[in-house]
Amino acid sequence: MKWFYQTSGFIYQFGGNIYSEDGLRTSINEKEAVQGLTFLNQLFTNYALPEQVVSFYNSFRYATLPIGIADFGTYQLIKNAAPELTGMWEIAPYPSITTEAAGTNRHYIANGTAGMIMNETDQPDDAWDFLKWWMSTETQSQFSFNLQSTYGPTYAWISGNINAFMASPFSEKDKEVILEQIKWLIDVPRTPGQYMLERSISDIWNTAVFDGTPTGIAVDRYTILINREMRKKMIEFGFLDNEGNLIKPYVIRDITWVRNQMLDASGGYHGSND
Repeated sequence: MKWFYQTSGFIYQFGGNIYSEDGLRTSINEKEAVQGLTFLNQLFTNYALPEQVVSFYNSFRYATLPIGIADFGTYQLIKNAAPELTGMWEIAPYPSITTEAAGTNRHYIANGTAGMIMNETDQPDDAWDFLKWWMSTETQSQFSFNLQSTYGPTYAWISGNINAFMASPFSEKDKEVILEQIKWLIDVPRTPGQYMLERSISDIWNTAVFDGTPTGIAVDRYTILINREMRKKMIEFGFLDNEGNLIKPYVIRDITWVRNQMLDASGGYHGSND
């Protein structure tokens, strides 16, 4: 199984999208998305990237793999559990698909934890005050320092508050890389039938890499399955009728939607590229 963060970044880097604009079907069969998935598969079929790595930490530590794309936990593990490598490695921005027309594109899939307030709460104001306190720069920064001073360097905290992260006890060199990469952060929005999309992109990879199926053919095959499942779920949740006609629009609540909602709430202007 290959999760979204292992596959979909290439789709976005090539200018493609996971969903159609109305959110009712997938668009992985469009030109840019197919280019991204083809590039992903060719990394393994043409350039012999290992299909499975049991432990990147061990492979990197013993120099059998010189480079890797890994999560924050692996970064912490190498930094704190492999002291013999100190000064011999460093982190870098996510690899980019760079073209003359579009320039650098380091889009990558990432996610984290979130705070929320339930509609049913009888203390919405108190809950909001707590979230504002918890996510404030002062609290998040203090929490980061308290963690490391109490439990040691392995308890590093990457805050969702950018200002708090800038004041956190990371090395300045690593902070520069992380802050640059955050600009390219995206996440695949969860929609009805999304599980079939993630599973099918993984199957496209398996079919192309292990069975030798051309990526375009694999994409066409699984697009039918994805759209069938998404249609079924959109009918179940009342967005389409049994004939496939639109009852009410479906809004994709991705990171762009969140940013625009925040700008609307603050009275700011937002355009398509904000």
